[in-house]
Amino acid sequence: MGQMTRVVHGDTTYAILIESFGGQAPGFFTPRETALQAGIVDHPAGYYSPPHAHSCERREIGETCEFLYVDSGRIAVEIFDEAWRSLRAVTLAAGDCAVLIRGGHSVRALEPTRLVEVKQGPYPGDGKAKVFRDAQ
Repeated sequence: MGQMTRVVHGDTTYAILIESFGGQAPGFFTPRETALQAGIVDHPAGYYSPPHAHSCERREIGETCEFLYVDSGRIAVEIFDEAWRSLRAVTLAAGDCAVLIRGGHSVRALEPTRLVEVKQGPYPGDGKAKVFRDAQ
């Protein structure tokens, strides 16, 4: 069985790392107030979700969260707080995922890698999408 690790600094969750999670699925694991909700859910054969839509609600989002799923390969991920202090460095492999909630992060492919990335939209454009540590 893999493990789920919260990267916490003070009272704030910066990231949630899931390494090859086995056993019973944890359901939704992001804090309720997080702008991006993520979970792992098991459904038995025959499970059916009736046709539905999700309610439209006006939301104010103050951070851009990112979800990474490693489909194949391996990556090194480092998590930083807002002052660019390193909080955690980890290697993720196929089947692992990360929810990056606050602060900064770096991602380095350690071998040819395919990632599934999910972020909130709309996309602000290349010039506004990222704030780089070394550009300050």
